[in-house]
Amino acid sequence: MENKVSETIVLLIGSGAREYMIAKKIYFDSNELNRNVKIICIKTIENSEIDIYCHKCYSMEKNIEKTLFHITENIDFCFIGPEAPLEEGYVDYFESIDVPCIGPSQFYAQIETSKSFSRNFLKNINMEFMNPRNILLNETMTNDDITKIMNNFHKIVIKKDGL
Repeated sequence: MENKVSETIVLLIGSGAREYMIAKKIYFDSNELNRNVKIICIKTIENSEIDIYCHKCYSMEKNIEKTLFHITENIDFCFIGPEAPLEEGYVDYFESIDVPCIGPSQFYAQIETSKSFSRNFLKNINMEFMNPRNILLNETMTNDDITKIMNNFHKIVIKKDGL
């Protein structure tokens, strides 16, 4: 009697260096352990090297429904690497349909995607000392205040909130 090995479908979202190494590791480990694992990749950038390890590859679309439209397999597990799909709530979506994910929920992805969220998070867990000094320009500032800031401009970094 032949022992049939069940198939595991892993969805990998992202196609940068990190996701390439994840695909490579899954591919070689599954072969070494004699496991039937197929990787489906949703590419966020063009990287033909990742194709070597993937059963199928698709491009990231503008929204999750369009991105997943072509996938007909039942996904058993999902890795999500880049910040943009995390910010868009891909983990929340997959977990809502009982597909386990590696990656933070949309709420916790804000640690990477929102500087104000990160600052408030550090403040709420009593680690505000880890925050860089924050200067907010506003209407109540005098010319002297602005001059002091500009004289120390080499020490200032201006960042937009978000990706």
